[in-house]
Amino acid sequence: MRIKATIAQWKQLYEVTTRIRALEPWNFLWDLDIIGIRVGDEPENTVFYSILGKGEGCYGITVYEGYEAFNSFLMLTMHEQMNLSVEYALFNQMNLTCYWGDREELSAKQREIIKELGYKYRGKNKWLYFLSCEPGYYPYNLDQDEVVRSTWKIWKWRSPIIRKWIFISILRMGRCFLLYFRQTGKRGNMARNRCHLSAIVLGIL
Repeated sequence: MRIKATIAQWKQLYEVTTRIRALEPWNFLWDLDIIGIRVGDEPENTVFYSILGKGEGCYGITVYEGYEAFNSFLMLTMHEQMNLSVEYALFNQMNLTCYWGDREELSAKQREIIKELGYKYRGKNKWLYFLSCEPGYYPYNLDQDEVVRSTWKIWKWRSPIIRKWIFISILRMGRCFLLYFRQTGKRGNMARNRCHLSAIVLGIL
């Protein structure tokens, strides 16, 4: 059962994501420069991030939680080689995404949240909104759990960028790197390893 997020939870998500906007990560990252952050030793605790906007178009951050979700990103980028339609790949995405788009892109509910929070946006690619994608469903507004998860995972992404840790997965060159954190007592160690990408799993055709 989907539970509606409180306005306080939405406020925290908007505050965190607005700070990311100020960094303008699309000025130095392409959408295929995938960032992977893992906390702990379990590979499935990896969260992958794709930054949208360097090639113009829409601005945003797409969050793929785990390798299964990241498979949907690979499906989208490789749909031609796999002889899949882009519509099929889009309809099988598994991610949480924030966009800075235009007013007409938002639903009435999304505009209502913005109004209640007191944000005022003007102009093209200025309106911040969020979508959740699950295979077989059209994108929909975030529920409470997704708002909380998005807040934490977008904030977690912010720290390495501020510290200038450039740990980019350059899929265009066939390489994918992962930054991971290991907590030891009160200090955390950071390291970089190759990502081991899983095979793409297709839905029912």
